[in-house]
Amino acid sequence: MLQFLPADDGNILAARASGKLSHEDYQNFLPKLEKEIKSLGKISLLLELDNFHGWDLKAAKDDVEFGMQHMDDFDRIAIVGEKAWDWLREPTRQKTAAEQLKPYQSIVAAVDFSIYSKHAAKRAIELARLYKTDLTLLHITEEIIPYAYAYDDLILPYPFESGLVDAQNKQQIKLAKKRMKKFIDELGDTDGITLHTEVISSDAASAILSFIQAQKIDLIVFGGKW
Repeated sequence: MLQFLPADDGNILAARASGKLSHEDYQNFLPKLEKEIKSLGKISLLLELDNFHGWDLKAAKDDVEFGMQHMDDFDRIAIVGEKAWDWLREPTRQKTAAEQLKPYQSIVAAVDFSIYSKHAAKRAIELARLYKTDLTLLHITEEIIPYAYAYDDLILPYPFESGLVDAQNKQQIKLAKKRMKKFIDELGDTDGITLHTEVISSDAASAILSFIQAQKIDLIVFGGKW
C-alpha cells in the first residue's frame, strides 16, 4: 500500500510504503503525486517503509517509468524506517556473502564402477581441478555377514567358519581395488589434481556417512540413472 502522510513543509511530501506494492497501489498513488508535482514544482519526497516487502512485476515497472519521466522533478528523496537501510543494502550484502563463500577443501566421488558413476567422477575431477583440492574416489563393497551374526535368534542349518567369511570379504576388497585401478585408467586425464582412492567393506549408506564425517568432506558427488 502507498499512502500520503501529513507534511506541511513547503515542497516536502511524505508517503508510506507498506507490504508488497502492486500495480493497483501505483495506479491510485501516482496520479496524486503527479498532481502535487504540478502544483509545487520540484519536490523532496520522504518515503517511510513500514513492513515493506518490495513490488510485484507491474508495480516495479510503474515505479521505473514514473521515475524516468519525472527524474528532474525531485530535489531530494529520503527513505526512512526501522529496516530501510537493511533493505537498501540487501543486494550488496548478498554479493558480499557470495564472495565470502569458502571454496571446497575436500571432495569425494562415491563410485560403483558403472557408467553413471564414471560421469560423476569426471565431474568431480573438474570440480577438484577448479577448486585446486584433493579428490577421493570412494567405493563400498557389501560386507558378507553370516546370518548367525546378523540375527541372534537364527540358527543356521549348517556350520560356518568365521575365517572363511573374513577371507571372502578380503577377496572382495582385493577385487574392488583392481576394478578401481581400471576405473581410474578409463577416466583419462586426472592431471592437476591429487587423487586418492578408498575401498571399504561395509553397509554402503552407513559407510559413506561415516567416511564424510570422519574426513570432514565438503562435497560428495554421486552418479545415478534418472
